[in-house]
Amino acid sequence: MSTPKIKVYKLVRGYSESSDNDIQGTVNDELLPIVDKSVFPTDAYVLKPVVQRKETLKSLGTFVSESIGPSGSQTQSGSNTNWIGDGSFLPIVKDDLGVVIPSSHYTINYILGTITFNITPYPLNGTVQYYLSGGTTNTTWYCVNYPIYNGLNQNFQERVFSQTNLYAKSEYVVDLTTGIFVFPIAVEAPYVEFYQSVATSVTFVSDHENWLTGHIRTNPDIFVGMEDYPGDDSVDEYGNPVHQGPIPKYVETGYTIHYRDGSVTFGARIDTSLTIVR
Repeated sequence: MSTPKIKVYKLVRGYSESSDNDIQGTVNDELLPIVDKSVFPTDAYVLKPVVQRKETLKSLGTFVSESIGPSGSQTQSGSNTNWIGDGSFLPIVKDDLGVVIPSSHYTINYILGTITFNITPYPLNGTVQYYLSGGTTNTTWYCVNYPIYNGLNQNFQERVFSQTNLYAKSEYVVDLTTGIFVFPIAVEAPYVEFYQSVATSVTFVSDHENWLTGHIRTNPDIFVGMEDYPGDDSVDEYGNPVHQGPIPKYVETGYTIHYRDGSVTFGARIDTSLTIVR
């Protein structure tokens, strides 16, 4: 079916109901399919805070779990060098009972693969779990910053590319929680442009893009935090007092709406652990 159209009649300026002047203007307009916004503020879509990133993916090698030694020494090591020491792959050190030793109790030389303890007694028969750095060509890569934005808005999906190639989504698999990318064949270090999910940001993303504007009914409404508005209490049918309580706070200023992208940029950072943005 082709896009439906409607002829709209508008009263022009200068129209007076008391006069015999019923001059009208006409305009041909398209009827657009829309996703209706919520009637109640509490049902409004929660916007997700993100930060834009660009980085070179790092090569992820083999996972190793092994004993460290010499047992009881201040400096102990495993059997490999070039451990990974960032992202979600920090080594985990345990004592002989399998209890994780706090990272503040030691320092690691990731190049040499050694652990130097700073609290006595030094561990006996300890173990370490770690990932090795992969080669210059590899099938598995990871980004240091994670998690990656996980939503329906296509404008904020990750883009993976190399010096000569832009990879289609079908050419790799990504775990958005850990930031691990897996390719079916070995590739050289790819780059990734993405939006990282964070708790505090100035940029907030909706799962819906292409917002409408210029129409009273469909203009976006933005809510930041909660407010208990005065004078909104009432009584029920039995005369009992009803307290409305806090509801999402409608705000008109302090932000810029990006209608095509389906996002909002605020003038200051908002911490979503304290303030919900809708």
